[in-house]
Amino acid sequence: MKTVIVGAGAMGILMAAKLCRAGRSVWLFEINAERVTQIREQGITLEDSAGRWRTDAVRVTSNPAEIGSADAVFFLVKAFDTAAAVERILPVVTDHTSVLTLQNGLGNIEAIQHCISPDQILAGTTAHGALRLADGHVRHTGVGDTVVGAVDVNSKIHLEKVVDLFRGTDVALTVTKDVDSLLWGKLLINISINPLTAITGINNGKLPEIPHLVTVVQQVLDEGTRVAGAAGVEIPFATPLDKVLQVCRNTAANRSSMLQDVLAGGKTEIDYLNGAVVRAGQQYGVSVPVNRVLVQLVRSVEQMSGQKDKKRVV
Repeated sequence: MKTVIVGAGAMGILMAAKLCRAGRSVWLFEINAERVTQIREQGITLEDSAGRWRTDAVRVTSNPAEIGSADAVFFLVKAFDTAAAVERILPVVTDHTSVLTLQNGLGNIEAIQHCISPDQILAGTTAHGALRLADGHVRHTGVGDTVVGAVDVNSKIHLEKVVDLFRGTDVALTVTKDVDSLLWGKLLINISINPLTAITGINNGKLPEIPHLVTVVQQVLDEGTRVAGAAGVEIPFATPLDKVLQVCRNTAANRSSMLQDVLAGGKTEIDYLNGAVVRAGQQYGVSVPVNRVLVQLVRSVEQMSGQKDKKRVV
């Protein structure tokens, strides 16, 4: 099987390394020319509990014509880049290609469905943590559940193919029948951890140690849970706060993806996380003032970090 991972960021490199180390054929599709050059010259490097592992076997390109047809395509780009990424990678997708999104936030499935049949699409979440050390070089900073499910009732063959793809890797994969519940569960985790770590600059593991932040997490979760209930979605865990704090401890050394974005002076996924909760709250008539404030705070941090980055360039 030829697997194409779209996006050579921290999670893209992590998944590429895990699959390649288990003997899978992996391509990386990345539009950042400098990143492509670096990976072609240096390969990819993974640091995890097994030690330091490097390979040149993962091929990388920004030209889909070099790849040919793919057996599986995994989307691991930022949510705001999904629509454009789908259009770019479309030449490698055939009627037999299994397509999986492991991205944060809401709206990725809808963006993929604009170009690809729903019966080919799978959606999933992963609680593994990855810290980008350099282009093509990541540290595995936390182990968690990876769960996938079919978007369409006719996606069984694609689900079986992806489950088989991960068999023999050290990414344990489980299957769910309720994709909406899965995605909302991951959303609640992300809206609690990502903005607070991005604003404060702390690693995930510090968050449970600060009582005032834990209070904010509870408020964020209360709002998100009420919105999910109004949307008819059943949350996949009984006590969301316990789940969030456990994820923080499991990924204690990790910088959240949003904090990494801010430190890099880049754009965050806030509009697809807490912003998605705000929009859904408006749709269902649920008040979400804490999520609304976090959106504004993260946008402010984005602006300030972007200005600092511009000054360094000048």
